[in-house]
Amino acid sequence: MDLLALKVAGASLVAILVTLQALIMLQLSAHGRVFPLPEAALMRWHRCQGYALLTLIGVIAYGCVAHAGVNWRDLRVVAHASSGTLLLVGLVGKVVSVRAIPRLRRFAPALGLLLVLAAVVTVGSTVPWYFFMWLVRGIRPIY
Repeated sequence: MDLLALKVAGASLVAILVTLQALIMLQLSAHGRVFPLPEAALMRWHRCQGYALLTLIGVIAYGCVAHAGVNWRDLRVVAHASSGTLLLVGLVGKVVSVRAIPRLRRFAPALGLLLVLAAVVTVGSTVPWYFFMWLVRGIRPIY
């Protein structure tokens, strides 16, 4: 399996985990009930899954930076690199602000929404493109 295929698999996993994170936070903020778990368990799940997301996104970002360049003439690549950077920096910022600077916790919902949007653009500019190129155009993208 080549690096791009691993990146796409990781990005697909990121999409699933981000969706779960959003559903957990919607339930914790009393906007519905999806999971039959107590609030404390959901908060613990959200925190642990956030650390897993940070690790996974960090590994994927390292692979991108170490083995791929940014083609500044391709809007898809620029959008992907920009939103990926925003996603990684925002995720680190959210973890630090929530854990180390308690008075910034009031911004956590807004930052969480920003992270979801950054994840949608980051994943959306890679995974659909990869499968479109491979399955529709018959070109398997590689680095």
